[in-house]
Amino acid sequence: MTTLYVDNIAPNLQSRVSVPGHVIQVVQGTYATETDSNNSSFTDTGLTASITPSSTSSKILISVTAPGCGKPGGNTGAYASYRVVSVIGGTTTEVIIAAPQQGYTATSDHDFGVVSINYLHSPSTTSLIQYKLQNRTGGSGTTRFLADDHSGNQPTGTITLMEIAG
Repeated sequence: MTTLYVDNIAPNLQSRVSVPGHVIQVVQGTYATETDSNNSSFTDTGLTASITPSSTSSKILISVTAPGCGKPGGNTGAYASYRVVSVIGGTTTEVIIAAPQQGYTATSDHDFGVVSINYLHSPSTTSLIQYKLQNRTGGSGTTRFLADDHSGNQPTGTITLMEIAG
């Protein structure tokens, strides 16, 4: 029998154990600034999060939750469209997913809705990826992103990114 003697054992910092389907890392971005919009083209809402996948076979589970509403006081009818885009190296690389439109009527002060997006993205890169929520307004009214609840409570939008081992 052979005996192995060692003075020190150090972990290999260049490797990670990853079992397919397991969460490798979790990142969350938050944003809590109420914003009115009547832009007819997609613009950034301010809700972002960034992640660097550890492998090109990893997938990123994107989860977004944020409240919105029609602007109070004389809203003549509007709808909000939302989408998540990925940005690599400062360049928008693709539209990931669009959420259903939220419609707001002309007769109410606030028609609340919640943006809820869940999507499993396969970016095939180990570069830093920024995910951004964008919105645009259609119709003749104005929409409000992250509207308060009339009690002075400002909601927070969240975007959570989970790297899933491939």
